[in-house]
Amino acid sequence: MAELSRKRKRASLLCPHCDRMLSNTAYYHHRTLHYISHPEDIRGLDRGTWIRDANLSQPTATDNHVADRISDNVAESVETANMDLTDERTDSVSDQSDQSSTAGTSDSDDGVRDPDEKENELDEVEIWPDEQLPEEEAAYSSPIPESVNAEEGRHMRVVRFILTLILVWQSVCNIPDRAVCLLIRVIRFIFLSMHQCHGHEFLSTLYQLIPLSLSTVRRRLGIDRDMFEKYVSCPSCHSVYRFVDSYEVKSTGRKVSKRCSYVNFPRNRSQASKKPCGAILLKTVRRKHGEETLLPKRVYCYRSLVESFTELTNRRNFVAQCNEWRQRDIPPDTLEDVYDGNVWKSFYNGDGSGFLDSERNFLVTLNVDWFQPHKHCADTVGALYLAIQNLPRSTRYKFENIIMVGIIPGPREPKYTMNSYLDPLVEELEQFWEGIRIDDGSSEGNVYRVALTCLSADIPASRKCGGFVGHGGKKGCTKCRRTFRYMTEHRKNDYVGFSTDGTEANLRSNEEHKTEGLRVKNAVNRAQQKHMERESGARYSELFRLPYYLPVTFTVIDPMHNLLLGTAKHIMKVWKKNKVTSEAIFRQIQKRVDAMAMPNDIGRIPGKIESGFSGFTAQQWKTWVCCMSQFALKGLINETHYNIWMKFATACGMLCSKVITRTDLENGEKALIEFCSMFEAEYGNKHCTVNMHLHLHLKQCILDFGPVYSFWCFSFERYNGILGSFHTNNKLTEVGVQIMRRFLQGRQLRDLPDMLDCESPFNDSSRVTMKEQYRELFPMGSSELGDESYCLSSR
Repeated sequence: MAELSRKRKRASLLCPHCDRMLSNTAYYHHRTLHYISHPEDIRGLDRGTWIRDANLSQPTATDNHVADRISDNVAESVETANMDLTDERTDSVSDQSDQSSTAGTSDSDDGVRDPDEKENELDEVEIWPDEQLPEEEAAYSSPIPESVNAEEGRHMRVVRFILTLILVWQSVCNIPDRAVCLLIRVIRFIFLSMHQCHGHEFLSTLYQLIPLSLSTVRRRLGIDRDMFEKYVSCPSCHSVYRFVDSYEVKSTGRKVSKRCSYVNFPRNRSQASKKPCGAILLKTVRRKHGEETLLPKRVYCYRSLVESFTELTNRRNFVAQCNEWRQRDIPPDTLEDVYDGNVWKSFYNGDGSGFLDSERNFLVTLNVDWFQPHKHCADTVGALYLAIQNLPRSTRYKFENIIMVGIIPGPREPKYTMNSYLDPLVEELEQFWEGIRIDDGSSEGNVYRVALTCLSADIPASRKCGGFVGHGGKKGCTKCRRTFRYMTEHRKNDYVGFSTDGTEANLRSNEEHKTEGLRVKNAVNRAQQKHMERESGARYSELFRLPYYLPVTFTVIDPMHNLLLGTAKHIMKVWKKNKVTSEAIFRQIQKRVDAMAMPNDIGRIPGKIESGFSGFTAQQWKTWVCCMSQFALKGLINETHYNIWMKFATACGMLCSKVITRTDLENGEKALIEFCSMFEAEYGNKHCTVNMHLHLHLKQCILDFGPVYSFWCFSFERYNGILGSFHTNNKLTEVGVQIMRRFLQGRQLRDLPDMLDCESPFNDSSRVTMKEQYRELFPMGSSELGDESYCLSSR
């Protein structure tokens, strides 16, 4: 029955282009690429010219029967587009390999079909950097005919300009590959139709030069989306391996997957406790013709920090922008940016000299967060970003200046630590601390140094990266050693006691925390390790390897999660639970908010208040707390509850400002402490949260790193939303690779105005006009994100 259910294979056809017998699908694909229609085809004479392969003995013109008219060509192009490039999986057809050592096919056992049938090779095979391209790829690359090469210069520049515009449009509007491929085919058909109507050879040449495959388009434009490493991640313990180290070759030549060799407690004397993880790293996929290939179960995508800084330092005026802070002139006792914080001012080399005395030394901020790449699915993947603190705040979080370090595979985030994913980054940061010579366009290059001085993330991510236990632990604060009593009746910690008296004597020490983290790492068994973690609140982090790293100081409390998504949201939940608010009050609040006339730079007016603030974003919470709530709540709730909220809103208004004075900082902290005390007295300790305790340490974070706009996570959260909106093939094992490729492609397409200067097909006068029209077409400039999305810290 299985044999009868298979589709009958069509007869092979002789292709006059390459003199080979091809399948029906591959034949018509070659015909689309290498057949030039004759103008008399329209009138039914059916005469045309095949372009012979240059590698054959004699290039001749062969008359062929043309079965379809122009309308049929369009239908054929649409059908081929739907089969050729369906989504993100198509982007790497040019990267495929049929060798069994190749890592990455789909989860299906159907394998790879006939190599000539390009429509069916939908990125089912994921290539690794050390593999070679298949020979059949040459048949799909739409080579430039010999007759066109003599005039390639001007014509090719026109084609490159058109193709670049299309890819920029794809990045700006987040268009799937299928639609882009179809658009390219439609443009190609338009050129062909105009040539047949008017007979201009220029149009025929453009028709021949425009490729059909998106992978060929990217090669023509010099876009390399695979400038990152693909590591194999253990699906059980998240250990990371290079692909060449994750398999072994048997005596028969067959490659089989290795098992994870990570041992959690290597110092334990018991052999049973030294048992390795043992999870299988690769899965074996059998292809249609019986070949076997190995495919990683989890892929960790990592972009080299050296490559990222090489790309940045070759940009015009980048180093100059990173040194604009030296010309700043601000009033005393005023914090305007990260340059006014204690960390920036007191960061020294090992010999005591100022690290930032050199113009080519940079400080960076690390952010780690997880997002959902699929709608209506709980699976998550993680992202690691770096932001360069030396850049002005207006450009620091722009798309072209954010460094994408890696994409952490899902479907779930690591439970305790992220050390395996931080290891490649820490290795490069250790080298950058000593200095790395980078080819920045100068004659011999220059030595650059980079140091990580800030870890900004939400509570779970900051503890997994920074080397701390979770916030539910006995000592769950990252700044002090206070012990939280566990309340059995409420099944949570007791966080009451909102006073700064004696806080300094109980603060964590950076060196002691490192020592405790190393002691936890060297525990001989899980029981001892848990006891150490409970008593110290410390875990080991790979960041401790950096000689300058201060784990307590450099781990900041993110005000966005702490104040807006934390306490503000929690107050509304408590009010709803205690019936302070009701649906009728929510409707009244919504009417008041709708009647307000707010400035344009404040942001959108929240429209979800009537539903009980459900689905509010961080920006909407900021607008509500700092701008609207004081007026919208007046007279609708009890005076006691209103006064509690006013203390919180007043504190947020002072602390969440772009520029803050030390006096405002003191007053903001005082109002925040008063709010916490009033909240405890009114609602009890069972409603007090860890965020309220962390309010006591916000002042020190602002003193260390400047205003909250310098280090909060608004911009990083925006990038999570953008990465999650990328079109993928919905296969979790391939999502990270596709997201990284789309991100890198957007980075490489940012310099279209520069392309107009370098290799524009237009003359000098037209070039200026084209630049102006390009900026009108894409107001956000050459980047993938608009100005509003670039830097949410400007709000």
